[in-house]
Amino acid sequence: MANTPVSTAQATHREVSEPATCQQCGKPVSEGTAFCCSGCEAAYNAMQSAEADQAAFSPMAETLPDGSHVLTVQVDGIHCASCVQRIDSNLSAHENVTSARVNFTTRRLTLQWSGDVAQCDDWLREIAALGYEPSAVYDSGEDSEDRRYLKWLLRCIAVSGFAAGNIMLLSVALWTTTSETMGIATRDLLHWLSALIALPCILYAGRPFFRSAFGVLRHGHTNMDVPISLAVLLAGGMSLSETWRHGEHVYFDSALMLLFFLLIGRYLDARARGKARESAEGLLSMMTGTATVLTDGQPEQVAIRDLREGMLVQVAPGQHIPADGEVASGTSEIDKSLITGETLPEPVSEGDTVYAGTTNLNAALQIRLTKASQDSVLADIVRLMDTAAQSKSRYVRIADKAAQLYTPVVHTLGLATFLGWWLMMGVPWQQALMYAVTVLIITCPCALGLAVPVVQVLASNVLMLRGVLLKSGDALERLSQMTAAVFDKTGTLTIGKPSLVDGAVDGTVMQLAAS
Repeated sequence: MANTPVSTAQATHREVSEPATCQQCGKPVSEGTAFCCSGCEAAYNAMQSAEADQAAFSPMAETLPDGSHVLTVQVDGIHCASCVQRIDSNLSAHENVTSARVNFTTRRLTLQWSGDVAQCDDWLREIAALGYEPSAVYDSGEDSEDRRYLKWLLRCIAVSGFAAGNIMLLSVALWTTTSETMGIATRDLLHWLSALIALPCILYAGRPFFRSAFGVLRHGHTNMDVPISLAVLLAGGMSLSETWRHGEHVYFDSALMLLFFLLIGRYLDARARGKARESAEGLLSMMTGTATVLTDGQPEQVAIRDLREGMLVQVAPGQHIPADGEVASGTSEIDKSLITGETLPEPVSEGDTVYAGTTNLNAALQIRLTKASQDSVLADIVRLMDTAAQSKSRYVRIADKAAQLYTPVVHTLGLATFLGWWLMMGVPWQQALMYAVTVLIITCPCALGLAVPVVQVLASNVLMLRGVLLKSGDALERLSQMTAAVFDKTGTLTIGKPSLVDGAVDGTVMQLAAS
């Protein structure tokens, strides 16, 4: 799919009869050049490079023992449950696709399919055509895109809050007086001042919604940001029209307050998901980096993902064991709390089995690997967590279905409201349009489309921080129906730090307990 970028030097060999237009923007250029400016040339080359990157996903796919293929990629541009549903449904429609799951929290797509491994390149180009951006999975610690996004949202919140507060001060005078006491000229002045503050701030602070809406609309699709953007822009545009026509009512304050509160909700949602993602990356970080492999007695740094069965690895005190294996030489203690839940260190010596993710505490060990890093117990735990995060509870599935129906239903209701009030009730079209805008605003399903999945994400995150991993999305729902719990290991129910409950003991008993 990638095309070779046309450089200025190559363009000099074009035939004279070819139209002299910029390869990027189409503007006329002088003969012998391909671009009107260096900016267009850089943009064109970047676009071609991006297309080349999209065509190179298949080499990253992993082939399973049954002959099927699995690929995990990052998908940017996901903002709501409708985005997840659209990607899932488009990929699942292909005959060879076994499963396609998008993790809303990490924005990662896990795709499994059979047949030709290169098929995924065409499918991911389809995802790009929908307005989303598939890319290679970011390494842990290098994903600064989320931090930049949060800072951007904070700036938008600050601008919308500042503008809304100032317009509210101007609106107090409009709300508490009548046209007769204030005068039309004074009212128009306050309206124009409000417009001067509101319109630039709406265009700036509304960008998180406008970009998302435009990205899907230009590919012929919709999401929940489309009606929000439409309502805000119509409210601002109608208010400007009313100001121009010396109207009595404007709604600049309402448009900005709507943006202000929606941006706060989006920021809190993004921050909550970021926190959950950081917790999950704590485990993922143990599977990244390098390990010290001994080859003929000589140490060599090898990426953990490249570790294979039979390699001899040296693990210093304080380091995590990179993959499952057996102790070849050395004696130490291992913290296995991540795997077994036991809080006390376990002594190990030659011949003992150790697991990836556990921590060597006392002395250096040489470990003969029995499994590759991607087949270790830690890798199984990470895959288990990812599967649980991608699986959906019953309430999340209901929310996804409702979000899928939301946009067409709400747009139909808005249009029916406008036509009903204008044609059937006989009100002016401006007033009928404001009624339709009101329908778009009050039906915003942020609580349904965002809050329900966020609850599942945050609950899973809190449990993970306390050492409890969920195996399925509906585990918490089924937990509410439990009547009894049976534990087969008492050691996993303690924190390893005894404390005195009853202080009425003498010194002898205290000494015995301490001993």
